[in-house]
Amino acid sequence: RGIAWYKSYFTHCSDCQVCGEVGPAYFDRQNVPKRVSELNPETNIIISLRNPIERAISLFAHHLSTGRITNNLRRAIKNRPRILSSGFYKQHIRRWIKVFSRDNVKIIFLSDISENPLLVLNEIYNWFDLELINRDHLTQNTPNKSKMPRYPFLNKIIYSIADALHYVGLHGVVSYFSSKHIKKYFHKDVGKSDLDIS
Repeated sequence: RGIAWYKSYFTHCSDCQVCGEVGPAYFDRQNVPKRVSELNPETNIIISLRNPIERAISLFAHHLSTGRITNNLRRAIKNRPRILSSGFYKQHIRRWIKVFSRDNVKIIFLSDISENPLLVLNEIYNWFDLELINRDHLTQNTPNKSKMPRYPFLNKIIYSIADALHYVGLHGVVSYFSSKHIKKYFHKDVGKSDLDIS
């Protein structure tokens, strides 16, 4: 879609701001570090790691919520091998460090964010040499908790609409509805009984 399309995500940012994005789908893609470097070789990369089993379950639940797979883990892994391979951290981290150097790659752990979000946020701000100014928005909510769709068919339609809106550059519309916490009406927390891991 090109650089102009990508830059449209950042139209709300000023030139003096440190800005970035959360892109979990980039981490394990072989060509992404090189492509990011071509856009900005001085990019700072933050890699957030979680228990690889939890990551696999979370990615399985994500694909299930978008209607891309059925509720059978064995079949899902066969159709979407990244459910497992995205957790092969060593090979993916090496690729990012090779392109950006160790100094430009910071690794944090989801468990640390869960235990002490302010400490992790301070580490990140220090890494960017920024002053931490507002802590009021921090909560003790569980970060990135896996969810399952309450209504899989409806969820698939909603994700298709969101993808279409992103495709035509209407990121703000998707962000607006995401900020209204509408997902809580269509998702539920993942319980062991929700997953078919046979």
